[in-house]
Amino acid sequence: ADKLQWLGKTNILTTLFYDLINGVPSKKIPPLIKATSKEIEFFIVNNFIDKEGDPFTLNSTVNTNLKPNKQLEKRAKNGDSVDLDSYYKPE
Repeated sequence: ADKLQWLGKTNILTTLFYDLINGVPSKKIPPLIKATSKEIEFFIVNNFIDKEGDPFTLNSTVNTNLKPNKQLEKRAKNGDSVDLDSYYKPE
């Protein structure tokens, strides 16, 4: 099957998945996907290509950006990130 092409910056994609697996405590959003960072890295590498049409590779920017200690510096800023707040509604 063909991979999906991510047209945005890599850090926006990785921040989205980081937030999905870790939640956004500041906005009281719990984790929405049960997965490890390594599973998400494999998922991105196996299912996406970048905006240039090139594959994402293991142990690259994707891996680095998914690490909690890198989220502070590599995280997509509020204006650039996908706002989960508008999608998450507690039941």
